[in-house]
Amino acid sequence: MSETAIVFEQAEGWRILALLAVIGLAWGCGYLGLRGTLSTGRRFWLLTLRGLSLLGLLLLLLGPAIEERELKPLASRLVFLLDQSMSMGLPAGAVTRAERIRVFLEQHRTELDALRSEHRLELLGFDSRLSPEPVWGEAVAGGQASDLIGSLSVVLPTKGKERDLAGVVLVSDGADTEVLAGLPFGGALPESVKNRLAECGVPVNTLTVGGDSPLADLAITDVKVDGFAFIRNAVEVEVSILAQGLPALSVPLSLEQGGRLLSSQTVALRPGHARKVKLKIVPDRVGDFVFRVSVAA
Repeated sequence: MSETAIVFEQAEGWRILALLAVIGLAWGCGYLGLRGTLSTGRRFWLLTLRGLSLLGLLLLLLGPAIEERELKPLASRLVFLLDQSMSMGLPAGAVTRAERIRVFLEQHRTELDALRSEHRLELLGFDSRLSPEPVWGEAVAGGQASDLIGSLSVVLPTKGKERDLAGVVLVSDGADTEVLAGLPFGGALPESVKNRLAECGVPVNTLTVGGDSPLADLAITDVKVDGFAFIRNAVEVEVSILAQGLPALSVPLSLEQGGRLLSSQTVALRPGHARKVKLKIVPDRVGDFVFRVSVAA
């Protein structure tokens, strides 16, 4: 792609001002010399011709030239977001998930190089935040958290900004510890996330690594209890339990202090659905105490 433009090689500010002053002075002297010697009409046309001649001389003195310009559009950005959280260290066949991604990138090096002719490729690692200077093909899986939506929000443009972003490829096992943590496996995205993805106007593609079903996991996700209680008054302990990758099951939930069982309850769980259970304890003496809540798989 090329364009043709007329440029003035001597068009410096001081030169233009000096030439304008000289031309203005010459035109003024001509005007004074013609006063009273010719009719008004002839004097007007003669001064007009002189002014045009002086203007043409000004343009010549500024050094006009025709310039051919070759234009190359700025390549758009194509961003790869690579999950580097601890779950990527879990096995995916004979190797870990992170290693599988490294092998995949290496096997498709030719295709990635071809994309570089059209886009500026960027690989960003993420766990709870983006890695500032990632390395292509580096298999890292040590992050303590995984924030899929937060990382996407940093990369995706706000409406009407960063038009050079062509697209995002999210490479992950889908395990999230933030916004999507409470969603069941295969569940729909929250409306706020859908709206954010829609308004950015940039395609987001996903590349999933791992199994077709979630890992079998039984976890206590939260415990809530008042930090202050009265002797011989019942205190409620609210426990949140989540089972994923498991069939419907019932598990015993126990509350202990120093190895002594204080309360227990059998809890029925459905896969992918969090369950909140309330246990009661009655303090019998004053002091600070440590309690233990557990579930048996």
